Amino acid sequence: MTDRLDELAEALPEFELVVMDTAPTASMFDASIYLATDAFIYVTVCEALSFDGINKSLAKIERFGRRGTSSQRLIGILPNLIRARTENHRMNLKNLAEAFGDLVWKPVAQRTVWTEASNYGQLVFAYAPESGVAADAWEVVDQAEEAIQKWAAYQE
Repeated sequence: MTDRLDELAEALPEFELVVMDTAPTASMFDASIYLATDAFIYVTVCEALSFDGINKSLAKIERFGRRGTSSQRLIGILPNLIRARTENHRMNLKNLAEAFGDLVWKPVAQRTVWTEASNYGQLVFAYAPESGVAADAWEVVDQAEEAIQKWAAYQE
């Protein structure tokens, strides 16, 4: 894995934006990736242990500090695999919003199409381009683009 990160570091001058998708865990490897980035979006499921993971990851970033605090670099939290009909997920979404305010993005619902697309080795955009799931995915892209633009403008 270190070799791949070294290759990426050598190629970075060629890129304006690099997106790295990691597990939202409090592991040292994932925390190292957060430390190496200018900004990040935290994807999480709406479970208490996942929220604990957010807090632990942010604490590690603060402890090892680089390029500003985690609160200056966290550009969004994306609640994923939401089951909005459950009281637990509704309560956890509320708690997440209370803790992080406007950083919490519109949740992405848990739907079978995500798994089906993955099983066929396709992005949801190719597997079910006209589906509500593809529309949800485009909303995430739009939210990310807006958050990145706001963050970049703030950095100038």
